[in-house]
Amino acid sequence: MNRWLALVIAATALLITLYFINPFGTATTDPRARLFGVTTYRVASSSMAPTLLRGELVLVSSSAYMSRRPALGDIIVFRYPQDRNVVYLQRVAARAGDRLAIRSGVVYVNDQPRDEPYLDAPALKFEYSRTLDEFTVPDGHLFVLGDNRDNARDGRFWGFVPDDDVVGKVTHIWLSENPERIGSVR
Repeated sequence: MNRWLALVIAATALLITLYFINPFGTATTDPRARLFGVTTYRVASSSMAPTLLRGELVLVSSSAYMSRRPALGDIIVFRYPQDRNVVYLQRVAARAGDRLAIRSGVVYVNDQPRDEPYLDAPALKFEYSRTLDEFTVPDGHLFVLGDNRDNARDGRFWGFVPDDDVVGKVTHIWLSENPERIGSVR
């Protein structure tokens, strides 16, 4: 019995140490993300529709960016810059050093149009979704957009996401009212 107790104490001490070391470098205090490299989040808004729907539960890999930066098009979970206690899920539209502009609803990164098959650009109603003057993303930051551009409070309204505030990459829809939606996220 003493050997069992010693093992439990050692394992507990190891987990606590790993939690504070934060080996996956995630911006969350969620122990699942810090210790196991994955966690879940519930989609709280319709800003990512039709890709992610309000109420769906998504699987987030906090280990995805251990050895690489988020790629253009990745859907990430991050701490909202205006209230770091809140998390958002949105798509990476540009990275540090990239120049981004929106013309006639089409996103251009470094003067190249982005293929966004999840977006119906001609159907965008609001000017803020159809036009954005060119800017350059500062070092150490990302620029994100919601897939539901007319109904997304994203980087167009509050600016850039610091790299250090990225929690992880959305990889799967874990739970949905429509079982056909469960699976990998693109």
